[in-house]
Amino acid sequence: MHPFVYAVHQSVLRDDLIDFDAPILVGFSTGPDSEFLYHYLNHVYRPDLLHLVYVNHHLRPAADLDHELSRVTALGQRHRVNSVDAPITGASGIEARAREARYTEFERIAREYGISQISTGHHYDDHIETILLQLIRGTQRGLRGIAQTKPWGPGILIRPLIHCYKADILAYLDAHQLPYTCDSTNADTQFTRNKIRHTLLPLLQSLNPKIHDRLNTFATYHEGVHDFLDQHHADAYTHIIKQHQHCQIDRHYLIQKPIITQRYLLLHMAQHVTNTPANHQHIQTILDLANTPPFPKYTQLPGHVDVTIQTETLSLKRTR
Repeated sequence: MHPFVYAVHQSVLRDDLIDFDAPILVGFSTGPDSEFLYHYLNHVYRPDLLHLVYVNHHLRPAADLDHELSRVTALGQRHRVNSVDAPITGASGIEARAREARYTEFERIAREYGISQISTGHHYDDHIETILLQLIRGTQRGLRGIAQTKPWGPGILIRPLIHCYKADILAYLDAHQLPYTCDSTNADTQFTRNKIRHTLLPLLQSLNPKIHDRLNTFATYHEGVHDFLDQHHADAYTHIIKQHQHCQIDRHYLIQKPIITQRYLLLHMAQHVTNTPANHQHIQTILDLANTPPFPKYTQLPGHVDVTIQTETLSLKRTR
């Protein structure tokens, strides 16, 4: 096994990320990250336990799609490959809507085949970009970036490459002449993440060449603070009544708590019903409405979540 692949495997074993005797579903785009992830897993997995899902949003040029589809077809001779059409139309919020569509399909397919391990090719550069994206958007859950693992859908979401730099992945693929697609839309700075990647991060690196590690340390600290506060609010969370994609709390109990507890209760509720993070303004809007009679009142959170505030209760429900 090549030293780079071996290092990834040792990291997976050390952190006990994957059950190699159980099937795993891999988000596969034919880009360098997912190609390397597939390459690694193909080294260590039985072919019949390795399931791939390719989601076509119809956002890429025809030339890119031709290569992607031929690659997906070829891999279908060796593994179960689920190829899904999920077109994204319109000009606003393309990144967020495409991500939501992908993860909806991942969850549907995982449930269909009884798979509890879902893996994506996110790497260290993605993690750092996400920290900056969360900072820019004012995400309330904290500046955690991308977690190596997290509970999700029918099981657990795993990022085996989260400690790998993109440059190292590309160098390995090129040195071994492994195929991958370069998505031409990744250079389009109309997308916020691309603007961070191509404009903001190079500027920050010119000010501090170790900015990646500084941001990671910053995020790790803040995540520790949020974990502590989560534990501190464990008793308060028991007052939330939870159902699938729906939860409810007594409005009087909520508004009588300190403001930090109010925020954590609402964040906990939002996390239960959607994968889309709520930002400061979303939470503040709900709190303003909850503290201002008369009722009922209504608002929405990203991720198709309806918020209903009655005299006695406040509820969040995902509508699709």
